[in-house]
Amino acid sequence: MFIVDAHEGHDMMSVNIPNAFIQTKVENPKQRALIKIKSILLDVLLEIAPEVYIDYVYTNKKGNRV
Repeated sequence: MFIVDAHEGHDMMSVNIPNAFIQTKVENPKQRALIKIKSILLDVLLEIAPEVYIDYVYTNKKGNRV
């Protein structure tokens, strides 16, 4: 994803903030943040609102839900 976006001229950045969660309204659909949530925070979000998050959850090659 980073390679394609960078090739298309988008500004790219990768940041690791353990167990951070950002919830904000994006005014411009061309400006977006992709956030990987895992571990305990993922479990909490699925417990609170499974109907919102379950469609975005997958299991990676290591068998962890992300």
